Amino acid sequence: MTTVTSRQHPFVRRCRQVAAGRGEPGVVLLDGVHLLADAVAAGLPIDGVLATERRRGDVAALADRLPSIYYAPDDVLASTSPVRTPTGMVALARWAPAPIDALPPTDAPLVGLVDVQDPGNVGNIIRSADAFGAGGVLVLDGSADPGGWKCLRAAMGSTFRVPVARGLSATALALARARGLRVAAATARGGRPPSPADATAPLLLLIGSEGAGLPDDLIDAADVRLTLPMRPGIESLNAATTAAVLLWELHGRTARLSADASP
Repeated sequence: MTTVTSRQHPFVRRCRQVAAGRGEPGVVLLDGVHLLADAVAAGLPIDGVLATERRRGDVAALADRLPSIYYAPDDVLASTSPVRTPTGMVALARWAPAPIDALPPTDAPLVGLVDVQDPGNVGNIIRSADAFGAGGVLVLDGSADPGGWKCLRAAMGSTFRVPVARGLSATALALARARGLRVAAATARGGRPPSPADATAPLLLLIGSEGAGLPDDLIDAADVRLTLPMRPGIESLNAATTAAVLLWELHGRTARLSADASP
């Protein structure tokens, strides 16, 4: 354990660079003890932890899994934390999304995010995918970086529990065809509501950007268009809400998600 008093300490500078998106590839910033604990539980390599004195007890609980621990005054810690109200602890861990073709085969639905640029939405969708038993999340085209701190914070540790891949929508479609998955396009209008029949076969659910939705070529390539029925006057839901409702309808409603579900 080392005490750090300067904002120019090498580890402090690394944290700032990663938070700003200028760090080395495959290194992510974890903000908060819960996210760190989830990363440790998932077996991620941890490069180091920077914490204030008030977090000493939290660090001690994980100390045997942490190679480097630094303690710093509040102002030094605050210089590394991108959140408005720092949690008192940040860490650097090794994580990166997998290539699309490395996703393991699964009967659970896959979720493909196409140009979903809001990192909070990407993180929330990963969290919903984890909650409702999806087989993985494909972060496609111009979507926000799933390893960015905002995405990780919104996902609340789910990034380390559900398979996450990154690539192009064309590669995702090719994977779906090769594995015999049906492709479902979520559209604000013009589709039909999800039905129990949609859950009988593995599928790739495509979710588009918050504004424009899915590109026409992807909608045309889909086997089915799914639209959530809503009251008149409501134009659409945001990407994260749409994904959560559809995942529940397509898989979460019938999947054995509870530990006490009957065998």
